Amino acid sequence: LFVVANSDISLIAQTSLTTLSFFDSASHFDIWGLAMKQENKIYYGGEIDKWRMSGGLIDKKPKNRFVPVDFVSGSLMFIKKNVIDVFIMPISTEMSNDFKVETKKAKARLTEFYAKKNGATPTIYGIVLEIYSPDFKNPDDGINEVDINQVNPLTGALQGVGVPIDEIWERLDRAAENNEWDDLKERYEQALQLSQPVVQSLHKKITQYLGNDN
Repeated sequence: LFVVANSDISLIAQTSLTTLSFFDSASHFDIWGLAMKQENKIYYGGEIDKWRMSGGLIDKKPKNRFVPVDFVSGSLMFIKKNVIDVFIMPISTEMSNDFKVETKKAKARLTEFYAKKNGATPTIYGIVLEIYSPDFKNPDDGINEVDINQVNPLTGALQGVGVPIDEIWERLDRAAENNEWDDLKERYEQALQLSQPVVQSLHKKITQYLGNDN
């Protein structure tokens, strides 16, 4: 999951956020958020008036736990993603200074960032690079089992070996938890191999773009 959060938010004591609850939400929505309390008032997402071309927040508590809305609060929202690589990368002196660390490397993750509208084909909006502060994820710890298990082939590579994109979309939600690809293991391995040249090309572009001085 890709999490977008403002730096000025806080979670109330009664909030129970677990890995299970995240996956439960992902089975209902591609982009979702939580109820938001602001100035002692609770809001439950937002609605858009298509006639007036305006919108506002919903303050009426819904009866069900999962309810579709026109938009979720941008202060904290969760978005589905497909992780295609986790790796250790060199970082420049400037980036080390920004992170306020002495190390010249960091853990990073490459992700396909996409969503699906009701009745439509999933759309890939782009590939996102996440670079973690060494204080948050120590690069000296290397790539662990959790990192390895979350990596999947590129969506295009899976399509290239005959897996329909809607099926890919459904399987990716459950892959890390339930060995969802066991029945397609041969095609999955083929897709991983097809993905490698693209991933390596992205590594090269990242190094060139960031201009690390190591």
